[in-house]
Amino acid sequence: MLESVGNNIDFILSHPNGWEGKQQSEMRRAAIKAGLANENEAWERISFVTEGEASLHFCLCKIPDTFEKYVSQFSYGIRLADY
Repeated sequence: MLESVGNNIDFILSHPNGWEGKQQSEMRRAAIKAGLANENEAWERISFVTEGEASLHFCLCKIPDTFEKYVSQFSYGIRLADY
């Protein structure tokens, strides 16, 4: 199936909060070795988010009315605490 969509996939990988450039570079190299993208296109097709960002996105997608019910009515925004 992956071969049928080929280069039309962008990958967003999550990593622990606090990881920065060095660790992301290692993950990008691993993704290249795994065949997700070649070296020329890796910077365009492979992106990173922290675990906290991924958790927030998951919650907002799985419980779509959560944002509207608890956040938007107060105009406070969102604060994410990850322990």
